[in-house]
Order: sequence, then C-alpha cells, then structure tokens
Amino acid sequence: MGKILLTIAGANALANAHANGERIKVISYKQSSQDIALSSALTSADITAWREKPVDEIQMVNAESVQFKVDCPADQATDYTRILGLYLEDGTLYAVAQPSFPLPPNVRQVFTPVLSVNGQTALLDVSIFTTEESDRFLRWFLTDMVNFIQITKNSTNLKEVN
Repeated sequence: MGKILLTIAGANALANAHANGERIKVISYKQSSQDIALSSALTSADITAWREKPVDEIQMVNAESVQFKVDCPADQATDYTRILGLYLEDGTLYAVAQPSFPLPPNVRQVFTPVLSVNGQTALLDVSIFTTEESDRFLRWFLTDMVNFIQITKNSTNLKEVN
C-alpha cells in the first residue's frame, strides 16, 4: 500500500490557492533510490532523483482524496524506487510517497498512492494529465479524423457517371 504525505510546502500551496481562488497543478514526479524518512518537512532540495517525468495519471477518488499513478516501464527502471516526490508546476514539492517496499530495478514499477486532502480536491487542477495510452488514442483519433475529412472531401467532388 505504501504511505503518502502532503508536505508543508504543499499544504501552503493549497492554503494560498484557497485564499486566492486559484487551483494548483501537480505536473511531475521524481523517483529516488534514497533511503530517507518520510516527512512533511521534506523539500525539493531533499530528493535526488534517478528519473523525473510528468505524472502519468491523476484521479479524484472522492471529495477527500486524489490518486496519483506512476508507471515506469522495466526498460526505464534503472534503480530502486524508495521515495517518490510529486511536484507542482512551480517546482514546489507537493507530496512525498513511499512504497510498502522498495520497487526493484529492471521490472515495471507501478505505484498509485492516494492522498487525502480533507475536501480540498477542488483546488487541484487535473485537466492537464494524459497517459501514454490516451496520447496514442488521441493520435489515432486525429489521424482517423483527417482521413475521414479527406474521404468526405473527395466524395463531395465525385460526379455521378451514367
């Protein structure tokens, strides 16, 4: 199951968003092999990453909780994952997570921590997240639409031959 904690900086970002009527965006994560204690006092300077990537997926579980998905293919899993940092678009360390056990290298590493933010999920902007699968679908859809438009255009130029 693992653990996840909102950092002090993350809590401050939520408070500022609430006070200013804004929303915050968690846009990236860093995977680290560091064996450090999970603490809400951790900052972005505390985590040394072996992999940094945009968040694979984010879902609202309910009004209280949000789930983040980290999916690292085996060919990119070059080290153990012991700590995971979730970052806002301004580089703030929003939350830190720790899997139940270190995720080993050379195998697919999937981790889906759920963070409870006490009804503050409305302050999170999740509109920017796409997964690799949805990117592939979007490319397929756009290609299909271009082909459809081309076929439609060509068919309107056809004349009936008797």
